[in-house]
Amino acid sequence: MTRLAWAACLAAATLAAPAARGVPPVARPAAVTADDDVRYPRIGARWRTHLTDAERASARVTEREAVAAFRANVGPDLARRPRDVVLAVFSDDVLGPAGAPSYQDVLAWVVTVPDAPAPVYGPPGAPATALACDYVWVLDARTREGMTAFQSC
Repeated sequence: MTRLAWAACLAAATLAAPAARGVPPVARPAAVTADDDVRYPRIGARWRTHLTDAERASARVTEREAVAAFRANVGPDLARRPRDVVLAVFSDDVLGPAGAPSYQDVLAWVVTVPDAPAPVYGPPGAPATALACDYVWVLDARTREGMTAFQSC
């Protein structure tokens, strides 16, 4: 299983768990600081959109390529939705195999689909929810590696 597929499975499993435990969902929209930082604190993800010229110049993946990769890696419903695409410096607090955060200060394309439908869990015919979530998908702008995906409701 690729790292991105694992992250998507983890994100899906994580989404169901807080509601089942009565934990309030992550506040929406994500917090944006004066420094153009976007943060999803309960997920542990954040990115900085104010980039230096050197950081912008080091991207080897274009926005068009990032959108094509996003469309190829998500379901057709998400692929058709309006989205925000931004080049940013991405970090997360998810611990990797060495016990350190997986991604720290990685130049990445961050694709956000606001108001995406929440995943439906349960047996066939389970009632759908009207809850809308931010779906976030992240691609390394230098290596073209899918980094992570999560949904914040």
